[in-house]
Amino acid sequence: MNYQRTIRGLPIGFILLAVAASCTPFGSTQSGRVAGRGTADWAPSSTDGQPMRTEFAMVYDAAHEQIVAFGGRDDEWDPLDETWVYDCKTHTWANAQPAASPPYRGTHAMVYDPVRETVLMFGGDDFTRAFNDLWEYDSALNTWTELSPDNPPDARQMHGMVYDSDRDVVVMYGGRRTGGGASFDGTWEYSRSTNAWRSVGSEHRPPSQDHVKMAYDPVSKRTILFIGASGRSLAGVGTWAYENGDWTKLETGASPTASHGSLVYDRKIGMLVLIGTDEGSGDMDTWTFDGATDEWTVLSPSGSPASREHGGMAYDELNDSFLVAAGFPRNDNWTMKIEK
Repeated sequence: MNYQRTIRGLPIGFILLAVAASCTPFGSTQSGRVAGRGTADWAPSSTDGQPMRTEFAMVYDAAHEQIVAFGGRDDEWDPLDETWVYDCKTHTWANAQPAASPPYRGTHAMVYDPVRETVLMFGGDDFTRAFNDLWEYDSALNTWTELSPDNPPDARQMHGMVYDSDRDVVVMYGGRRTGGGASFDGTWEYSRSTNAWRSVGSEHRPPSQDHVKMAYDPVSKRTILFIGASGRSLAGVGTWAYENGDWTKLETGASPTASHGSLVYDRKIGMLVLIGTDEGSGDMDTWTFDGATDEWTVLSPSGSPASREHGGMAYDELNDSFLVAAGFPRNDNWTMKIEK
């Protein structure tokens, strides 16, 4: 796609690449893939009231049975510093309008902390600078609080971030500097109990990455990272697992090849889910990753939505379904449910 408009002097073609993991565009799958075990069915959602259209982040808040979204850009490419919540009982979006908010940003990452029942947000970029600040959103109080932890990582965007529920830490990998700067290849952990970051000097590690696709797998008690195609090359495609302070590349057999995408854990089926748009056909693809067997499997969803880039994706535990919100150039919401 050749975008001619510019924002703050940057071509939109560049801006559309600068997207966090939780809201990156969806990518392709390779030939010879394994047939799916189970079904994945899409349906258009009647609610599409949130103004975010691209570069925002969103995550499911289990304690309050809602999805929290922050930042990004609207239909006019104007920046947003708004917090919106999707009520999973009524299937409606609402502007939370907290008294104070973090500065506007896109390409940031958010995770849910079930111990403290809050949402954590790190980094991002406003296309002038990248951030290395850490914020906590409390849905019960409708407040954002800057945590100012010790030993923060370098400012970055498009990084991957997950909550390790077995160790009560946040794990972060990769990302890149502002303005198309160099990518990172380091691993960081954040402890909310001590409010401090630490750099993990792992012996092995995945290649430098931005547009990072990461999720925590409580079945195998590992953080899983997927690397897709780079510049149409499949040479670096692979799946990595992080545990005990080190990374291991997994032998998975069949694999997606998405250069962009969203990876989220589905508690009902006990697997990770990667949703992507096939570059050849333009159709949505849905892959599951089984942490017990280290196996990727492609499903064949019915009623897939039109392709889109840089939308949000979260697993709605209350309704056992995925919500995919907006994504350039769309502004509609879709739900998807997987049955084994």
